[in-house]
Amino acid sequence: GAATATATGAMGAARAERLFGQARLMVADKSRRLLEGERWAEEQESRRLRELGTALTTAVDIDALTGALSRHLPYIGVNGCRLVLYEDGAAPFRAGRA
Repeated sequence: GAATATATGAMGAARAERLFGQARLMVADKSRRLLEGERWAEEQESRRLRELGTALTTAVDIDALTGALSRHLPYIGVNGCRLVLYEDGAAPFRAGRA
């Protein structure tokens, strides 16, 4: 009777504690994987920005500049832009679209 119920209750409590322990481990593992994923995404974005910066600083003419922009901007979430060049404060003399 009572001894069996107590033993059954103790086994149920032990089982529940094991399940809670497993749940805690699963949550900790998922949190770790989410943080790793976020870190990876940040590293990828940083790499893309460095590549864009390198491409922009090495561009020697308008075609190279617009090419670099059109190649790199979509990877950082920019679908397009307009580049307008002014000569000594004058009106724009040439516009390129990337």
